[in-house]
Amino acid sequence: MDTKTKRPRWVWIIFLFYGFSCVYTLGSFLLIRSGRIPLDESQAAYFASFGVLDYIQLYGLATLNMAAAICFFMLRSVAATLFAVSLTISICMTIWDLVQKANLPALGVSGTIGTLLAIALIGMITRYAFRLKKVGILR
Repeated sequence: MDTKTKRPRWVWIIFLFYGFSCVYTLGSFLLIRSGRIPLDESQAAYFASFGVLDYIQLYGLATLNMAAAICFFMLRSVAATLFAVSLTISICMTIWDLVQKANLPALGVSGTIGTLLAIALIGMITRYAFRLKKVGILR
């Protein structure tokens, strides 16, 4: 990074958000798997339906998001592309889950709204990253 290029505040916020989200999600999955977070019947059935491919997709997407956030923090232009790929995969995985697993009861209203907000947030971050790339902040 050029020493004269100052990181925009939103780059810090987005980077910290992804770092917190990664730790929170990993911790939540560990607590769910250990039984420390109680699940209702539909949630328990949903998590029981997870196979190896589901975990590969989940952890792969988390790794992609962290790579994008780190590249973004380092002001690398590849971050915009990584965020765009993450957005595309997130949309596809959500549709796949809804069609294949019919997991709407497990998500509930708050989970559905949260999923839609998460996709919208990734979309806004992707747009912002491409804007920073266009003006030359991401190199």
